[in-house]
Amino acid sequence: MLLMTLISLSAALALGVMIGRSIIAPLRNAMMLAQEVATGNLAYCMDAKSGSDEAGLVLRHLGEMQEKLKVLVGQIRDGVQHVSTSAQEVVAVSVAVNNSASEQSSAA
Repeated sequence: MLLMTLISLSAALALGVMIGRSIIAPLRNAMMLAQEVATGNLAYCMDAKSGSDEAGLVLRHLGEMQEKLKVLVGQIRDGVQHVSTSAQEVVAVSVAVNNSASEQSSAA
């Protein structure tokens, strides 16, 4: 009877450790990914081995969020570059108009 109890407790402990590891590892990866993204590191590569359980799904969705953030940041960078180029063109036109107006007022 005591032997069966010890075997049952050992099996329960082993099962608990296995379940704990299967939950903790993906959550630890998700936490690391979230920390890297929070610091602005969108190039962080995570372990692609994510399961189909809730922890694995969280990790997968965080990876998708990271990829979409990369795209969004790239689009914003392109937009800022376009605005910067346009602003430089407006300044150039403004300087040309100002120079032309100064020349016309000097000639008059």
